[in-house]
Amino acid sequence: MHERLRDEFLGWLGRAVIARRSVVLIAAAVLLALSVALAATRLEMQTDRSFLVDPDLRWNAAYLAYKDEFPRWGDVLVAIDRGERWSGLTPPEFERAAMFAQSLARLLEQEPAIESVLSGYEFQPQHARLMLSLPDGAYERALAEFGSSRVVLESASMVDLLGRTLRGLSSSIAAPESATGSLDDLARLLRAIDESMSDPSRRILDGAGGWRPLESESGRYLFLSVALQRSEKSVSGLADGVAAIRRIIAEMQSKRLFHGIEAGVTGIGAIENDETTQSIADSTFTSILAFGLISLLMVVVYRGVVVPLCAAITLLISIGWSFGWAALAVGHLQVLSVVFTVILLGLGIDFAIHVTARLELARDEHEGLGDVLRRVYRAIGPGLITGAVTTAASFAVMMLTDFRGVAEMGLIAAGGILLCLIAMLCVYPALLSLRGEWRKSVRHRRGGEDAHFAHGRLDVVDRRPRTIIALSGLLLAAGVPAALRTRYDPNLLNLHPPGVESVVWEKRLMDDSRRSAWIGLSIVDSLDEAERFTAAFLERPEQIAGVEGIGALFHPQREARRAALAESLPREIPPSEDGQAAEALDLLRQLRAGIEAAAGGDLGSSPDAPDEPLREALVQVAAACEHLAQRLDSSESASLWSSASAAWRRDRAAIIEAWTALADPRPTAIEDLPEPLRTLNVSPDGRLLLRIQPAGEGGSVLDRDRLRAFVAAMRAVDADVLGPAIQIYESTSLIARAYTIATSLAVAAILLILLFDFRSLSDSLLALLPVTAGFIGLFAVMGLTGLPLNFANIIVMPFIFGIGVDAGVHIVHRWREDPTGVPRGLSGGTGRGILLTTLTTVIGFGSMALAQHRGIRGLGITMAIGLTITLIVCYTMLPAILRLRTAPDDMHR
Repeated sequence: MHERLRDEFLGWLGRAVIARRSVVLIAAAVLLALSVALAATRLEMQTDRSFLVDPDLRWNAAYLAYKDEFPRWGDVLVAIDRGERWSGLTPPEFERAAMFAQSLARLLEQEPAIESVLSGYEFQPQHARLMLSLPDGAYERALAEFGSSRVVLESASMVDLLGRTLRGLSSSIAAPESATGSLDDLARLLRAIDESMSDPSRRILDGAGGWRPLESESGRYLFLSVALQRSEKSVSGLADGVAAIRRIIAEMQSKRLFHGIEAGVTGIGAIENDETTQSIADSTFTSILAFGLISLLMVVVYRGVVVPLCAAITLLISIGWSFGWAALAVGHLQVLSVVFTVILLGLGIDFAIHVTARLELARDEHEGLGDVLRRVYRAIGPGLITGAVTTAASFAVMMLTDFRGVAEMGLIAAGGILLCLIAMLCVYPALLSLRGEWRKSVRHRRGGEDAHFAHGRLDVVDRRPRTIIALSGLLLAAGVPAALRTRYDPNLLNLHPPGVESVVWEKRLMDDSRRSAWIGLSIVDSLDEAERFTAAFLERPEQIAGVEGIGALFHPQREARRAALAESLPREIPPSEDGQAAEALDLLRQLRAGIEAAAGGDLGSSPDAPDEPLREALVQVAAACEHLAQRLDSSESASLWSSASAAWRRDRAAIIEAWTALADPRPTAIEDLPEPLRTLNVSPDGRLLLRIQPAGEGGSVLDRDRLRAFVAAMRAVDADVLGPAIQIYESTSLIARAYTIATSLAVAAILLILLFDFRSLSDSLLALLPVTAGFIGLFAVMGLTGLPLNFANIIVMPFIFGIGVDAGVHIVHRWREDPTGVPRGLSGGTGRGILLTTLTTVIGFGSMALAQHRGIRGLGITMAIGLTITLIVCYTMLPAILRLRTAPDDMHR
């Protein structure tokens, strides 16, 4: 009963779209205008990756709550490289990178797309306590810098300090390997004393204060933590800010002062921005490419432009409708659903191809296009509807998973497929009929609807069905072991194009200081809890490299370090004195004489001069001595010396206070943290953030086994740990579950639809055969070539069932309509239609192979391989089985 009603409806539809073509075209145009308006006003770009997953899931809800609690969660990181030989840089070269960082911070703060910048902090004496908890490498550097101030504690005045320097000059020069650095320090001290005479606010002594940049553990990299204004107009929400940072960096690097300094943007926000931006660019490029290639294919196949033009216009109309559907059903696009246009380009045109393939065979059997369409729709309409519904169902079942991003793509694509079917059944023939002599646009194919497919070249399948089946079965069986070797790669960085700035810098920082963006986060309520958790995390060094944030306050060796530093303090620290300018002048002259003696005589030219770096350092010290001595030998020497002495007393007092803070055994307090570190790691309500770094040995933390071990180690301490590493770990598990559930549901839904359509289990299973074999073949190819499953391609695996089963449905429908056609199921334009539809779909997905984003590229390659193998089975194994299932009476009809 349902078949008769269905056929009557399809026949009526074929006549109605021609008889009422004006109504059809006006309705299509109005719906298109409404869809475009709806998309323009309501369709947004969702940039937050956390919303790709159900926000009600416990681990994802915790991460979203963290983002609300810590406003600077999304800061991007600007890294400035001091160079591979940074530890051997001269002070001016070393300071050049710091100048770059501070200049960059000032310029960034003027940008509308930048909310704020943290580049460092003004050192205060209480901050010295941080030195006790520095990582080992940073501690050794700080100890060397701070330890040099011991001589300041022992010197009551600048005169004492200069005297000690003079007495140590001979021994310093006797050790050339360290002499240059000591002399550079001396020259800098003399210049600082000189400058303080004119400006008492000028610091004389290192360690007395000043600006301290944020830097890596090794000291090679300086950091800026940049909060960006999120823009709803940019594709990633952060694109404007990231672009502004990169533009300003490039402008600064072009200046002579900063020539050669390398800097780049990284961090989770920058990585996700680059991925989203690249995905948009790739989607746009591949959509245009696919549309052009499909149109070109149709022009070649149909030997004209009218049919391809009508089909292309209809396809664009249906995609416009789909944008309206996306705005209505979801309201936004994200990094996954944004590729739905490419999917519809490959699939939507298929309906027009099937209609045209049958029109070419039936065009001369009736006078009017309406009558021809009535016959065509009754013949192929059931297959078109079943194919569209099964494909849409394979997308729609994704809505039942917890993976929100995939569910949204499934909903958008499912509706888009059905809209494409409606457009191709209604708008396409209406456009075709606008040309009065429509038969001139549709080629006539000899043999009519009973013609053999491919002019009999595939009739061997009908003559040797058992041989074809045996060979096909052997090939599939041989592919099973290779299919079982297919692996899953959870490393998201492997999906990015090679050379992406944010990924390159992420890897550089990981190589330098074992610092990763894919960290764990633990939120605690007190310092005691923070200390306890930190100690427990550090007991797992194989998985956890360290704990930053508030955890940086609790280095396991901090008490031993404090005790050692307290022990190194001078037993007595004399009170500060001014000293006499005349004494200082005399010492400077002695120092100048000692320098000349060390240089072998005249500093201008001497055959006995030491090596060039040491000689240059001696020249710098001599010049500083000379200039300072001239000022102290002037009539204003008393006031100048008084000004410098005031700066000396202030700086020496600050150093004494810093040493006292280091020796203080009291527990660490939040107040010991500089303001930038409090901003990043203390919430407005006082909760504290621990940043857990993965161990850096053994490859990327995103590798499956390492990620599992890292998460397990963190959860052994804090069951509520969250953060980027947890998001990746749980998302990967969620994807695996979603894939299993979606595939099972897709197969079940498709099978139920086929059973409803065919009313035969055997026919339904035969329709599934090509895509099942396509799956086995796909995994075999992936196993043999090393092409892995990943975040991008695993989520579309269920779609192969829906897309691939369409060909099997058309073949079985054609065989049931005409069991005598040769090869079985491929006659009557079905084989030609399947070839062209598969080609267009492969072109749609295959164009993604040219994408820069390796995830999108792999997705396209995967789909193209699976569908190609499905097509081969449609031309070989399935017709052979149908040949054996054909009743003898039908074979001789």
